[in-house]
Amino acid sequence: MIAVALARDGRKFLHILKRADYMYVPYILLFTFLAYVFSSLGYVFVSKVFRIKAPKPYIFIVAMVTIAVNNLMAFGGVAGYTLRVFLMKSKKVGTDDVIASSFFHTYLYTISVTAFVPVMLFILFSRHILDKAQSKGLLYAGFGSLAFFVFFSLIFFKRSFRLKLFHYIKELIVKVFKRDPEKGLNRFDEVVKSGLDYLITDPYYIPLLLSLTILDYASAILAFHFCFKATGTAVSGIVLVTGFIIGTSAGTASMIPGGLGVQETSMAAIYSLFGVTVRSALLASILYRVFFYFIPIILSMIAYKLISGDED
Repeated sequence: MIAVALARDGRKFLHILKRADYMYVPYILLFTFLAYVFSSLGYVFVSKVFRIKAPKPYIFIVAMVTIAVNNLMAFGGVAGYTLRVFLMKSKKVGTDDVIASSFFHTYLYTISVTAFVPVMLFILFSRHILDKAQSKGLLYAGFGSLAFFVFFSLIFFKRSFRLKLFHYIKELIVKVFKRDPEKGLNRFDEVVKSGLDYLITDPYYIPLLLSLTILDYASAILAFHFCFKATGTAVSGIVLVTGFIIGTSAGTASMIPGGLGVQETSMAAIYSLFGVTVRSALLASILYRVFFYFIPIILSMIAYKLISGDED
């Protein structure tokens, strides 16, 4: 849809870009930076929950680099997690500890947000009369996002469910790859259990992690708000949040690297239902893509080079 829209309305996009108010770019960059800071701080605190012993400044920088990689190349977190395991090995941090802590951090900062998709869809349904096909598609999306959230919640918080799932995973891996992953799965289970035990003993950690998650998303939404402002499009707060949550969740669920195309198309479709032109919504989402995804990956590569240089 993005390619088609750009090909068909390229001149109109260029016209909007020429008229864009670039005084808002510093605000986009500021809130993008703050979103990455809050998310990275979240991983620093999550690493403490999972008893990862490494210098906090190092964990913070590693988190920033790998979060930028995951945002741009998201495929179930594989790219970012692989890099994070590699970087944390220099501090003698175990692979299972990094993976378990990273999954829990992803649960807080990405998966938990899908629980709000049904709420956003309710707001959409309450404001607009949709045709049968639209209603059916959005209902499926709502149930799917809720099931996605419940499934991963059970993995983390219901040990019996986690162990049963690991049993089936083990059987599948043994059958297909002729390898026994029991040791790794057991270690993962132990790390998760240890981390959750820590959360229970320290009542301040849960509100702290939730606060950082909220600050992260608030900053990202404000960055997106200024992307709209730059194009001269006024969008109310509730409409902005609704399109953002549904669009980013669709991008995450798509498993396409960075949700590229899916996220922008979903946002444009949702905002168009609220009366925002498709061109304006697409342009704002593309600006957000550039500032929130591409620029941080360039900076993260510089940070990665600095880390690699220090390790050498």
